[in-house]
Amino acid sequence: MITARIAVIVFAVFAVTLTAQQAQPVRVSIKVTDVIGDVIPSARIHIDRASGETTIDATTDRNGEAAVDLFPGDHVVTITEPGFEQQVLMIDLKNGSDQTIAAVLEFGHISGPSIVAAAFNFSRNPLDPNSRVPPSLRRLRHHFHWL
Repeated sequence: MITARIAVIVFAVFAVTLTAQQAQPVRVSIKVTDVIGDVIPSARIHIDRASGETTIDATTDRNGEAAVDLFPGDHVVTITEPGFEQQVLMIDLKNGSDQTIAAVLEFGHISGPSIVAAAFNFSRNPLDPNSRVPPSLRRLRHHFHWL
């Protein structure tokens, strides 16, 4: 009888310990910016478990942020946005530790600056580098010598 009680107690302790050690989802927060530091809204985030079993897709909000819940383990995070170079990250999530990822996307190669210039009718004041340059083009300034 005492042996049976000890066996039940040992089993109960083992079951509680096993339940506590089971993998719980980890909150992963991702902030996507460009090399200048501007946030990139609507960047596409694709997450695969390294073993290939799970796929999650997310999109950054207007603040360039997204959050997903993933189970611990190795994951491949791919971040894309038109006009930027794709970034691929490997992350190793540990049980019980939320993680924040700061992804910085490089500007992609843009061909045909004259086409971009023709799409916007603006003149440039050489004394004011931001004169009449649309805000969406200011962050691409280093790609175009005439901005």
